[in-house]
Amino acid sequence: MIKSELSMKKLYVLKHLFLVVSLMLFLHSCKKDNVNVVVKDQPSTQSLVNIVKSSLEKQSVAGSPMISSLKSIGLTPDWSNVKTRINSKNKTVLAIPLEKTISSFSELNVIITNGIPNEVIKKYTVAEDKTILLEFYALNGNLLKTGRYNPATRKFLESKSLLNKVSLYENLKSGFRSNGNVLLLLSNNNVKMSSKDRAIAGINEPKKPTDTPDLGIPLDEVDIVTEGPKKPDVPDPLGPPSPDPNTVDSWPIEPINEAGGASETTDPANSFVDKIDDTKLKDCFKKVVENIKTIDKACFPNMVKVFAGTTPGYNWKMQDGYSGGNNGDTNSIYDKTSQSVTSTFDSNLFKGGSDLAIAKTILHESIYAYLVAYFAKDALSANITYSDLVTKWETSHDLNGIQHDVIVNRLIGSVASNLINYGKNQGYNLQDQFYYDLSWGGLQNTSAFKNFSPDVQKRILNVIKIEQSGIDTDGNQSKPKGNTSGGC
Repeated sequence: MIKSELSMKKLYVLKHLFLVVSLMLFLHSCKKDNVNVVVKDQPSTQSLVNIVKSSLEKQSVAGSPMISSLKSIGLTPDWSNVKTRINSKNKTVLAIPLEKTISSFSELNVIITNGIPNEVIKKYTVAEDKTILLEFYALNGNLLKTGRYNPATRKFLESKSLLNKVSLYENLKSGFRSNGNVLLLLSNNNVKMSSKDRAIAGINEPKKPTDTPDLGIPLDEVDIVTEGPKKPDVPDPLGPPSPDPNTVDSWPIEPINEAGGASETTDPANSFVDKIDDTKLKDCFKKVVENIKTIDKACFPNMVKVFAGTTPGYNWKMQDGYSGGNNGDTNSIYDKTSQSVTSTFDSNLFKGGSDLAIAKTILHESIYAYLVAYFAKDALSANITYSDLVTKWETSHDLNGIQHDVIVNRLIGSVASNLINYGKNQGYNLQDQFYYDLSWGGLQNTSAFKNFSPDVQKRILNVIKIEQSGIDTDGNQSKPKGNTSGGC
């Protein structure tokens, strides 16, 4: 915890230093040769996942295997959407989605120390009065900590008055965990764990977030002490039953309800891409869009997974036209009738430019388009999920407002990964660094970019300008590395 003798200025800096918007690492790209941002001395995600899987299979609660106990109450680990981040102790934290319902979102957070996993289950619930209840459970079902989470201040206020015993394996029937709105939450906020045994039993009804908005502590400073499940000598007859072998576990794929996404029997990635309307684009842009689709229809959906972790659930309209002096501009108004978002691309700014510059711009705008749809369809979830982006996005709709380097770097990594696959598909033999440099286009005003040395900044700006115009930052003619034969 932050010590009291720290000045207010240090408190402010530390608060913002440890704020984490748990955005997706770009997850998957178009092919398996993704470019990942590797943190030195950190184990691979898959090796950590294997440790967690083994732990859940070996442990038990109430006589049943841990994995079966979790599934019996609807908490099925979604191994395909595991997220990772590095916390303040330089430890890798796994965030494994468990369940999303109309009123809640649960995930398993794990820190592995010396091969031993320390697990905690986090459950967010939206009540009828919009109060957000946050619960921390040990794997054995004991409630470790609970309280209310205020998305406006990003603070957690623990309930100190404990009224009754609460267990995760009570089929979640307690009244304070019911009702509410759709909740799509990414968490994993620097939760610190240890292996000491301690449990807090019970819960106190939280107040509305507007009652005392300044109370509580930042969520990333919440200390959680975990408990390991203990196998009883005799199975508990009141314990959770084994899951029905005929039950089909599911994980919702659409982040936005009522959207023009896929049906249950349709590949959501294909459905989204097939509905992209590019009829009003110039041929130079149409060709690039088609080339991206040719590589793999999952490219565009995987781009927005940087922010959502799910396939987009809206219709994307792309058109040519003036975009306010920018390469591209996405209308901040979501069309509820057609359930669509419109992005405008100014082809006049790409005369003499290459297909790589166009591809970079299209990939960037795909993320803007998703944000417009998400904020329009589920503002509550958007505020909670991306609380660090809300103010900047609502006032300027400009990703240059992002001041957290880790977020920008992951965004750049995702764009670069897709550009690399695009370039290889077009037969280009270019260094990965070139694609990373090009991916900074449109994000030159972020603090992450400004932290580069002047030489690095100039190198990046040269790559961006040459690919788009055939002229370097000094005004000299320079041939783009991409194909310019398409001609805008």
